[in-house]
Amino acid sequence: MTSEFLTKYVDLNSWPVYRIALMGNHDMKEIREMAWKYYRENSSRMKYEKEEAIQLLDSDWNETRDFAEKYFDEHFSENEWEPELIITLCDNVRPEVQEYGTRVLGRYFKDEFGVRYLLALSEHPDPVIQLYTTNYLDRYAFNHLERLKQLEFYFRSILTSINTKRVAKERVFHFLAKQVKEGENYGRFVSAILNDLVATISIKDKAQCMIILNDINKRYPDIKTRLKAVPIEIRSK
Repeated sequence: MTSEFLTKYVDLNSWPVYRIALMGNHDMKEIREMAWKYYRENSSRMKYEKEEAIQLLDSDWNETRDFAEKYFDEHFSENEWEPELIITLCDNVRPEVQEYGTRVLGRYFKDEFGVRYLLALSEHPDPVIQLYTTNYLDRYAFNHLERLKQLEFYFRSILTSINTKRVAKERVFHFLAKQVKEGENYGRFVSAILNDLVATISIKDKAQCMIILNDINKRYPDIKTRLKAVPIEIRSK
């Protein structure tokens, strides 16, 4: 199918938006340019069918992604960028789209949706998104036991994965260490995680686990941890 055929015989207004977005990934540049032209001339439709319109970003062509980012920056406002739409971008398997999604999130973030963003992004396996999610822990998870339970898999995933960025691990350890100080229920929650991990993770991470577990031992003697007191051997002279 050529651009000449499309122009002469096809009414793109009758096409679903996702098919027009797919044109932006076509091997022929003139067809890609037709998609861009349609987007420029039909911004109202793109806003109305935004869930399909953002699929233009998911292209193998840098020029299409560049066009799409500039287009959405210019034509989409806070009204279009609903939380679910932003989360869709962040959930994309393409790193470039993920990065754009985090930029949009930073630009249009609303405190009222903070918990929704935290819980949704915590399920993402990509190390970049895992690291980004740590930015929301203190504000939306600290001292919320039920919310922490929803994030348990996220904590375990970060602390056990060899692909996790070091900064993300350090932030999670720091967060858990701080949370322990807020009460026995929190100490019990953290110990359940670290007790399972202390025997299997790297030496560096094991040391941090032991420091936190030791603090739990001191604060809450009734909580069982995998730390064992080792008697000091006194040698006679």
